[in-house]
Amino acid sequence: AEDQALIGQLMLADGVWNGRRLLPSGWVAAMRTRCPIRPDYGLLWWLNTDRGFKPAASPESYFGLGAGGNITWIDPANDIVAVLRWIDVAALNDWIALVVAAVKRG
Repeated sequence: AEDQALIGQLMLADGVWNGRRLLPSGWVAAMRTRCPIRPDYGLLWWLNTDRGFKPAASPESYFGLGAGGNITWIDPANDIVAVLRWIDVAALNDWIALVVAAVKRG
């Protein structure tokens, strides 16, 4: 899970780690660009642009999904990187709503 979180932080920081650019400029934006044949998908990331994927998450959110409910959630609007393991995907939207509410409360 820690490796997933580190990748999430790298994505949240637009490819910069500790002040050093590790990914080419524009790469993260390209990964978050909608695919013409599947607008809710970018380059290996599921997009929430129209809030169609997870309505509780911001439209800027994107997700890495793996087998068994392993998820990396990145929400630039709320400065969130979260890694979930073996979650019931049906419960994910409610969990996101709780996290976003907690972050907004401060």
